[in-house]
Formats: sequence, C-alpha cells, structure tokens
Amino acid sequence: MMELQWPLILFTTLVAWSAGLFGTQALMAVFGVGKKAQVPAWVCSAVLLAAGGIAVFFHLEHWERIFNGFGHLTSGITQELIAIVVLAVVAVAYLVLMRKSDDGASVPKWLAWVAVALSVVLVAVMAHDALGADHVHGVMLPGPYSSESSIDDAEALAANLGISNITVPICEPFEAFEAVLARGDRRLGRVLERVWRSGGRLDAWSEHLSVQRWLDAFAACGLDPAFYANRRRSEDEILPWSMISCGVAPGYLKREHALSYEGVTTPDCRTHCNACGANCLVGGKCDV
Repeated sequence: MMELQWPLILFTTLVAWSAGLFGTQALMAVFGVGKKAQVPAWVCSAVLLAAGGIAVFFHLEHWERIFNGFGHLTSGITQELIAIVVLAVVAVAYLVLMRKSDDGASVPKWLAWVAVALSVVLVAVMAHDALGADHVHGVMLPGPYSSESSIDDAEALAANLGISNITVPICEPFEAFEAVLARGDRRLGRVLERVWRSGGRLDAWSEHLSVQRWLDAFAACGLDPAFYANRRRSEDEILPWSMISCGVAPGYLKREHALSYEGVTTPDCRTHCNACGANCLVGGKCDV
C-alpha cells in the first residue's frame, strides 16, 4: 500500500486554493465588482501560496532538490514551480497597481485577464499531475479583452498536457441583459421601470451595474431572462418586432437562414435580384 505524501497533498491543496482565490478576485476586477474584497482576497491568496511553498519544502526536504528540479522541465513538480513563480510575480504587480489606483482596489483589465489565465494554467498543471490527463478538463473563458495569442497559448497548454479543452465565452454582464432587451417584448417595460425605481442608472458602465438588481426585477415581474436570450426560436413564431416591415419578405429571410447552414452565398443584389421583396418599398425595381 502506497504511503500518503501529506506534504505533497497540502502543497497541492493550498496552492490550488491560492490560485483559485487569486483568479476569482481578478475575474471580479474585470467586471468591476467586489472591490472591498480585493485586498483581503489578495492577502489570503498570498498566505495560502506561502503555506504551500513551506509544504513543498517538507516534501522535497532539501533546497538543492528544488533548484535541481528546474533543470528537468518535463517533470510535473518543475512545471508547477515555474507556474507558481510566474503567478507570484504577477500577484506582486497586481498588488502594486491595485494600491496605486484611485480607489485602491482596481487594476487594469489586461492585468486582471493575465491573472485569471495564469491561475487557470497553474490549477490545470497541478490537476494534471495529481489526477492524470484522463480526469482533467480544461475550460477556456475568452472575453472581449482576450487576444488571439492568449487563446492559442491556452489551446497549446491543453494539447501539451494531453487534456480536453472546453471553450465557454464570457462577456460583460450587461451584454447578457442587452441580449434580453434586444429580443424582448412589451413585458420588459415593467422590468425596466422596476430597475429604474430601485436605483438603476448608467448600467452600461460596469461600475454602476448591479446584476442582482436586474435579476430581482425579472423575478418580481415573473419573467425569466433565459426565455428571451437563450432559447432557440422556431421559424413560425411571431416575434415582438414582426409588425415592423422593412419590405423584405419573411419567406426570404427563412430561405437565407436555411442557405446559411448550407454555406451557400447569396449573390450581390447589385448584380442579381434575389427577390427579397424590398422593391415593394420603392414601388418597383430596387435602385441600389
């Protein structure tokens, strides 16, 4: 029976907690929420990381083993140590810029996204070593500030670790509500009024947005945001904006929808009339 390596278990647990907490506070910073928790969260994350460092020393027992490990880049412990050092450097930069901000609790969004990415990388590497590739699934959360290079790096990391990679795009919270408002009907008027009466102002700015205020307003009006934003609509459904006509026939839009799934390109109407129906607005041939 294999003996449990308690220092290694503590190291993995504490460092994973540290990375998870740091990544969470960075994600909160991206959306401009939880500013009062930024400093306490950073302190807790630093304490957990330091405790994990002490645990790994008891596991390796000698300093020379730690330094010699950096010469073997393919070993799991080496990859973990490198990720920890990089994360620690970013954490220090995070603290410095956070304390220099006007409110003492904000960081540039690019740095917050870097912190989130590194936290995910560290947890993925540790999970890979502790559980094995078959039991680890990577999750990418690309946002509006994610560069193509960062996405490529995440995909390369998953490939190198031999783990599956799932992409779940995220957006600013208000963009989700914009999707609801764009597809909503007259019943959303009651939601807007309730949000306004409860203090909602300038909600397109993240520092003014209260997600809970919107959710409370939907609940009070008996409406589900997912009904408007997330469900697939049938082609014969009467839409809230169906009474508005731009001249293009609904049948034409349905045909174009079907052609898009087939990858068929519709010719430019300046060279070939596609009988969309817009000519009804001008009383004859379209002049485009």
